[in-house]
Amino acid sequence: MSKKRGSRKRSSGELSDSLTPDPNNLLGRRIQHSWREKGALTKWKGTVLDRLSVNSSLFMVKYDGFDCVYGIELFKDERVSNLQVLTEKVGE
Repeated sequence: MSKKRGSRKRSSGELSDSLTPDPNNLLGRRIQHSWREKGALTKWKGTVLDRLSVNSSLFMVKYDGFDCVYGIELFKDERVSNLQVLTEKVGE
């Protein structure tokens, strides 16, 4: 097996070949991602409500079907994968 020239290494928490969402453009946007815990992979969908100023990697997300808001490091937590920004409009 030969190695491709110009290919880059990927860390385990990195997204696939899709474009990485811009962390500065997530507020008020609908997102979905996979979550891996104890070997199980689940899909989550929700709305990004806020980004904490004291910890800019921490986003406040309201997930569909749950009556609470979660603080999650969308770009640092190894359990988050395949993060996608959806085209759904919030509040329309």
